[in-house]
Amino acid sequence: MKLIAEMVRIANETGSGWVDYLWPFPGTGEVLPKRSYVARPGDMEMFIGSGFYPSVD
Repeated sequence: MKLIAEMVRIANETGSGWVDYLWPFPGTGEVLPKRSYVARPGDMEMFIGSGFYPSVD
């Protein structure tokens, strides 16, 4: 999946950063813009991320 590859790239290259993408909103299936922050903790081979829908109240 290109989205996960982009998250991995950002976490590996900069340590952390924002990723913007489109994702289905739960319960409606409507595809909306979503923004996630990803971070790579130290030298671990993993990343942690959390996202939100900026256009939803």
